[in-house]
Amino acid sequence: MKDRLVKTIATFFGVGYLPFMPGTWGSLAGVFIYFLVRHNDYLFLGALITLFLLGAYSSGRAEKIFNKKDDERIVIDEVFGILLLFCFLPPYYPYLIAGFILFRVFDILKPYPIKKIQALSGSLGVMLDDILAAAYVYIIISIWGRFFWRKEEVFLALSVINSSGRGESRSLDKALVEKAKDGDKRAFDELYQKYKKPIFNYIYRMVRNRATAEDLTQETFVRAYMNLQSYREQNTFSAWLYRIAGNLVKNELRANVYRAAMSLDQPLTIDEENLKLIDTVVDRSSEPDLIARSHELHEAIQRVLDSLSVEHKTVLVLCDVQELSYEEAGEILNTNVGTVASRLSRARAEFNKKLRIEYDLGRDVI
Repeated sequence: MKDRLVKTIATFFGVGYLPFMPGTWGSLAGVFIYFLVRHNDYLFLGALITLFLLGAYSSGRAEKIFNKKDDERIVIDEVFGILLLFCFLPPYYPYLIAGFILFRVFDILKPYPIKKIQALSGSLGVMLDDILAAAYVYIIISIWGRFFWRKEEVFLALSVINSSGRGESRSLDKALVEKAKDGDKRAFDELYQKYKKPIFNYIYRMVRNRATAEDLTQETFVRAYMNLQSYREQNTFSAWLYRIAGNLVKNELRANVYRAAMSLDQPLTIDEENLKLIDTVVDRSSEPDLIARSHELHEAIQRVLDSLSVEHKTVLVLCDVQELSYEEAGEILNTNVGTVASRLSRARAEFNKKLRIEYDLGRDVI
């Protein structure tokens, strides 16, 4: 009876008995579990812990029953390994498909030191070789996302801003920065006029206090001007500016000196622009009367935004409100496109989940 239980767990309910490359079938079972739990962090974590404990319990014992080291019928390690890998990958099909293929390649070929790790006795060797394979794949895909983001953006349609327009804007910024470095105050004033509203909007949406946002906006440009000589062209000027603003926002939030004193119906921008938070966060293409006019929904959205972590709120504001590209957000956050995509996906999932609870919506809004 005990041997039967061990074999059932180790073969993941018989998946390991399937013909032709049972490890691949086991990995597919892990993919199936991923799609079941991916929208709930607690379920995801629970599945990972459960699978690891089941694998640690059964795989070593199953080796003795099957009388073979890491018998091909033992697939609980593949189920856990692929789920662990997908936990860290951006939740987009190209990444997931590439991750799955590479995971199977590494698990089959077992490059150094995976094969050596597999030789460890008992469950340790069985489980660790797949964990190491997942780590290898994550490193490769991270490098891929870091150095080949342009191809990924086109393939995944991540960017909502015309790339040629960005290129022209960056060229103009570069020329203005060079002039400003040489003491041309009018050049810096052009940069100020160009970015003061986007920077103000970003800060306001983070701190929700107009006076504080105005002060931090001014401080952002003062610091940019004072440190202009230290600016290097590895990052765009706009990313550098957003990063200064982001640091000021973090300091402000950390000190907890701001208070939510503004109504949601008050405009978020300076002067003539009258965009509101609801206009830039919510998809107005469906249920326009409900979304555009419901003050209750406005309040629910702001409460949900305020309840998010600074990390999730920041990436949501940058990408879904400010409509920056993944590349631009990555430069601001000092991370790669893949991490931005993954972080944004989790932020959106958390936002939609909380908003459905807060406002009793039956569908996602972002």
